[in-house]
Amino acid sequence: MWGNGLAISNNAGIPAYVKMEMVSDENNGAFIAWHRDNGFVFDAYVQHIAHDGALSFPANGLVLSNNSSIHQLDPVLAYDAPTGDLYAFWREHNANQTMRGISGQRISSDGNRLWGVQGKIILPMQSGEKAGLSAALTGAQPVICFYESPQGSMNSFVKAIRLDENGNTVWPQEQVALSLVESDKMHFDASPFVNNQLIITWADKRNDGGDIYAQNLLEDGSLGPQIPYLITTPDILSFTEANQIMDGLDFYVNNIFPVSQAIDSMTLFGDVNNLGDYIWFVEPDLNGQFPYPINPDESLVFSVYWGILVANRSMLYDTIRIWSGGDEYTVVIELDTAVFPLRINELNKSLQLQAWPNPFSAELNMVFNSLPYEDSGIEIFNTSGILMWSEMIKGSGSELQRFSWDGYNAAGNRVNPGMYYLRFTNAAKTAVLPVMYMPR
Repeated sequence: MWGNGLAISNNAGIPAYVKMEMVSDENNGAFIAWHRDNGFVFDAYVQHIAHDGALSFPANGLVLSNNSSIHQLDPVLAYDAPTGDLYAFWREHNANQTMRGISGQRISSDGNRLWGVQGKIILPMQSGEKAGLSAALTGAQPVICFYESPQGSMNSFVKAIRLDENGNTVWPQEQVALSLVESDKMHFDASPFVNNQLIITWADKRNDGGDIYAQNLLEDGSLGPQIPYLITTPDILSFTEANQIMDGLDFYVNNIFPVSQAIDSMTLFGDVNNLGDYIWFVEPDLNGQFPYPINPDESLVFSVYWGILVANRSMLYDTIRIWSGGDEYTVVIELDTAVFPLRINELNKSLQLQAWPNPFSAELNMVFNSLPYEDSGIEIFNTSGILMWSEMIKGSGSELQRFSWDGYNAAGNRVNPGMYYLRFTNAAKTAVLPVMYMPR
């Protein structure tokens, strides 16, 4: 697509062994960095190639530092797409390569060297090796991983440094040790930051001729298992007062991670022991909206309501399960039936009141047992106590009255999904039954 190819650099002096670094600009282009021999010392360059092959920086590349008295080797890159800034880091050696350190540069989208024409010293030169550089971003801040050989021997440690946008260290301890076993290490590689951590791997001869080791590094500089990046609060919901039948209970899914996360899926209701006679109802219903994003430091609020036809159980419970990024988050929901004066099944048994299916999506069928030729009434209320629909049923000479409700209110409009209460009355008796309307 670029004809015979692009000349990134046609300067003389490219060494026989040079490690080039290339990262995406997240717009179908790339940044590429390398070092060359200018006749006195090695110096390091970077170039930006747009998707159409146009070069953004000067011909033969933008030099990362104009310090002409030291070697600049093996530059590595990390690109911050939201700001358009590019971070570059390299190994520095003095002229006779007896002292070694690490320096860096921040480059704007228009090619300005924001840390000065010579870059910024990250680790000053001293005896011993510093090599194996890698760079990754967490948020807009770079993290550098490297190995350090204090005595200049093959035995080395693995360390990391996090910097702010001005090149200053962020972690209180400045450097974090990923491995303090002094052994022969080589072939370093590191991942980008994903889900609050990066992974660095290396070959290690601490035991024998060579093993492969790895360590994870969290954005706060700690090691080991990462904390979940979503938190549910509270993680246990308990219905323990009668007025909570109407009000419902809220729980929050909080994103504590500094970038947007998503809920991949969740179960909205369950069934204890396959009874099929109760339901936990959750709003909002995210079905069909997955993955559902949650921005940093924001929360998604869910309200839990219940509908139940079960008596003679002191406590009913189930769980709402939320999956995000391969992790599972659980909210336990409980209903203490002992605090409710109305024993629904016992009342229903005496009045022979039935409604099915429950929950229903199209039509709710109802049967009510009354005396022959006795008129009865049916009313349907929402959870706020507002009357949605009512009908008088004339006695027919039969004890069994049948009728149905299609989910429309008295004005002919479809009601909102959720819980509703059926109230049946005649001259001597009243019965209340909760039902759940869940249209497809």
